[in-house]
Amino acid sequence: STARIQEIHIIIIHCLCDLIDTQLLGPV
Repeated sequence: STARIQEIHIIIIHCLCDLIDTQLLGPV
């Protein structure tokens, strides 16, 4: 179950990074 939690964390971090990139760079 820990591996699944790590996968979810990685997905959340990816989504956050994408959101931050769009916030900083603006709409592409």
